[in-house]
Amino acid sequence: MLPVLNAIESEEDKIKISELFTEYYNLMLYISKGILKDHALAEDAVSDSFVKIFRNIHKIEEIKCHKTRALIVVIVRNSAIDIYNKMNKNSTIYDKAVLAIPSISPSVVDEIISIEGYSNMVDIFNSLPESLKVVAKLAFIHKYEYKEISELLGITYDTVRKRISRAKNAIKNALND
Repeated sequence: MLPVLNAIESEEDKIKISELFTEYYNLMLYISKGILKDHALAEDAVSDSFVKIFRNIHKIEEIKCHKTRALIVVIVRNSAIDIYNKMNKNSTIYDKAVLAIPSISPSVVDEIISIEGYSNMVDIFNSLPESLKVVAKLAFIHKYEYKEISELLGITYDTVRKRISRAKNAIKNALND
């Protein structure tokens, strides 16, 4: 954590990163340990996540809000999955790790979208496959650009573009039904 703080020039950003660390460290460690099953690797995932958060600190407005919590959950989950994939190059993470991801109650998406009238949209969004849901959440809810999503998740720009397109088509088809 200290190298990240030393790299930050703005005092406001230092305070924000410190507050994020204080508020979300235990949650981040819990999520990454659920995926990696190893404390040291889980701490690596949390550290990697804070580097990614630092790169996008300007997008975080409030520390204690559902939107920030959801963003941090997505980032740490993907950092842990990246580490898991590096450790197990021959296996696919989605088959094994999704089962190991600890559930966070109540659902992050349900917390973010709590306005009546959107319940149908929430159901449709939640029915998306996890790979599409994560990318769609970053694009539609957090307003990240495709390039930023690519960097955050460690996937190619084209993969992000295809997943967004598939998510839009799935949502459109569900709404037509």
